[in-house]
Amino acid sequence: MFKSTRPSLQSQRLHYFLAQPNMAEKVLAYYRDNAEFLKTFSPRRDEGFYTLQHQKQILKNQRTAAKGGSSTTFWLARKENPGELIGFVSLNGIVYGSFRSCYMSY
Repeated sequence: MFKSTRPSLQSQRLHYFLAQPNMAEKVLAYYRDNAEFLKTFSPRRDEGFYTLQHQKQILKNQRTAAKGGSSTTFWLARKENPGELIGFVSLNGIVYGSFRSCYMSY
């Protein structure tokens, strides 16, 4: 399991972790292991995307956006295997006030 300064969420089967730079190796493994499958659903990725440095920067950016309230990314792991990431859910373009809306990606 990943250490977080913020609480994680749990469902009956899953842990949801807020994006953190210390997750970069696991995130990189997720993208490398699933590159062929994700190719259909993701933008074209250059080789720089598949580096530890790039993933650390993305995770830092995701954490900064969450602190600013504009988006939040949760990485997912099964409860029986909390060290292996299986996907993510992002809430983007968060609007507060009476409208209360966002876009969800996964």
